Amino acid sequence: MTKKNMVKALSLLGLTAMLLIGFTACDTGNSLGIGNTNIEAKGSVDKPVKIEYKNLETWLKNDAGTNGTNFVAISDISNEALKGTENSCSPLGSLIRNGNKKVFLILGKKGSRGVIDFSEIGEKAFYGVKNLIGIKFSSELTSIGNKAFANCADLVTVDFSGCNKLENIGIEAFYKSPALESINFSDCTSLKKIEWQNFMWCYSLKELDFSECTSLEEIGAHSFQGCHSLTNVKLPASLKTLGFSSFRSCSALTNIIVDVNNVNYVTEDGILFNKDKTKLILYPSGKTSSGYTIPDTITEIGETAFAGCEFLTNVTFPINLRTVKRWAFSECSLVSVDLSGCANLEAIEGGPFLCTTLTDIIVDKNNSKYCTENGILFNKDKTELVQYPSGKPKKSYKVPDSVIKIGDSAFMSCENLETVEFSTNVVRLEAHAFEFADLISIKFPANLESIGVCAFMNCEKLTDADLSECSNLKDIEGQIFDCARNVIVKLPNADIHIKGEQPFGRQLSCVKEVQIPKNNTYNLKQKIIDSGYPGSRITEY
Repeated sequence: MTKKNMVKALSLLGLTAMLLIGFTACDTGNSLGIGNTNIEAKGSVDKPVKIEYKNLETWLKNDAGTNGTNFVAISDISNEALKGTENSCSPLGSLIRNGNKKVFLILGKKGSRGVIDFSEIGEKAFYGVKNLIGIKFSSELTSIGNKAFANCADLVTVDFSGCNKLENIGIEAFYKSPALESINFSDCTSLKKIEWQNFMWCYSLKELDFSECTSLEEIGAHSFQGCHSLTNVKLPASLKTLGFSSFRSCSALTNIIVDVNNVNYVTEDGILFNKDKTKLILYPSGKTSSGYTIPDTITEIGETAFAGCEFLTNVTFPINLRTVKRWAFSECSLVSVDLSGCANLEAIEGGPFLCTTLTDIIVDKNNSKYCTENGILFNKDKTELVQYPSGKPKKSYKVPDSVIKIGDSAFMSCENLETVEFSTNVVRLEAHAFEFADLISIKFPANLESIGVCAFMNCEKLTDADLSECSNLKDIEGQIFDCARNVIVKLPNADIHIKGEQPFGRQLSCVKEVQIPKNNTYNLKQKIIDSGYPGSRITEY
C-alpha cells in the first residue's frame, strides 16, 4: 500500500470512528435532525430549559434526566463567563465539559431575570469542551474569538441565523470539530470575514450556504479544508477573496455555486473561475470524471485548483496557458503532463504536479522558459530543477552538473526515490524540496548555502544528513527536518543563521540527534537550543 493510500485508509478509519462517537453522543428527540427520535429530549430550541448561571453546575451534574439533549438558556451571566484564557476554556465551557449532560446551548433567549445579549464569544471560550452538542447564538453577537469552539468533539449543530450584527469569525474558531454536520448562516447580513483554518477538518459538514451573507468579502486560507462530507457550496455576490486551499481535500465536493451578481467569480458545471474565465480557481475534488479539457480562455491555473482530484487521470491544457500556480494538481492521478501545446507558458510555481502516479512532464521544445529531460522539468538553461515526477520508478538520481538550485517542492512525495546525489554546484534547496520523499540517504553539495523551510519534513526513512563539508552554509529555515525522527544531522563549522524556529523538528517530532564540531567558533550549540531543540540531544564530533 502506498503512503497516500495508507493515509487515506487511516483517515477513513478515523472518520468512521469519530462519526460513530458523534452520533452516539448526540441522540435526541428534537426536530433538528440530530440523532434518532427514541430518546427523550429536555426542552427545545424555542422552549429551552431556563437555568440561572449560579445554579448551572448543580443542574449539569444532577443525575436526573441525563438521557437526551438538554436545550438550555442561561440567565444572569456576564460576557466574562464566555472568555477563555491561553490555557483554559471559559467558565461556562468548563461547567459544560465537567457536567454529565449533553447540552444544546441557547444564547440570547429570555431568562428569568432578563435577556442574555452576548456581543462576543471570547478566544478559546469552549476550546476542547465535550458535552456541547449544539449552539444557537444571540442576535447581538458581533464576533467570535480565535479557537472559540476548536476541538469540540460532540458539536453537531451551529446556528448563526439572525446574527445580523456578526462581523468576524476568528482563526480556527471551529477547527477540528469532527461531528459538526450543519451550520446555519441565514440572515448573517453583516458577516464580512471568516478567518483562516476556521472549519478545517470538520469531517461531517455536509453543505454550506452563504447566499444570505450579503456582506461576506473574504473566506480565509484553509477555511474548510478536509471537510470530507461537504458536497455543495453556495457563495454570495459580495465575495471578493477566496483564500488558498479553502476547500482542499473536500473529497465529496462536486458543486460550487456563486451568485450571478458576483463581479469577481463565476461557476460553470460546478467549477469556480474568475469572472472573465481567465483563471481556473477550483475544480471540486469530488468530481468523478477521469478527464477534463480546460477552456482555452484560461491563462492561469490557481493554487491547489485541482488538489485531491483522485479520479482525474487526464487533463488537456489550454493553448493560452501562461501560469500554473503552486500545488495546482497535487494528489491527482495524472500519469503524464503534456504542456507541449502551451507555447506561451511563462511561470510554473513550486510543485504543481505532485501526483504519485506521474512519470513524465512534457513542454514545448521552443518554450523560452522551460525544458524537460527524461520527463523531468527544468528551467530553460537547466540551472534549476523545477519538478521531478514523483511517480518515477527509479531508486536513485544524480542531479545534472548545471543545476544550482533545487526548486520549491521539486522532489516532494517521491515514494520510490531512495538516494539523491548533487554536484558541488548546487547552492540552494528551496522550501519543501524533499518533503514526504522516501529518501534513505542524500549526498549534500559542498557549496550549499541555504536550505528552505520544511525541506526534509516528514522524510521518515532518512537516517543520515551529513552537512559537515558544507562550510558555506549560511541560512537554514524553520522545520527543515520536522517529523524526520530517525535522522542524525551533522553540521559544519560555519556561521549558520537559523532564520526560522525549530529547524530540527518540534518537541515530539524532532530529529534523533544533532552533531556539531568540537571547539566550533560560531556558538552553534546555543543557536540550536534557542531554535527549540533540546540541548541533551546535541553532541560533538
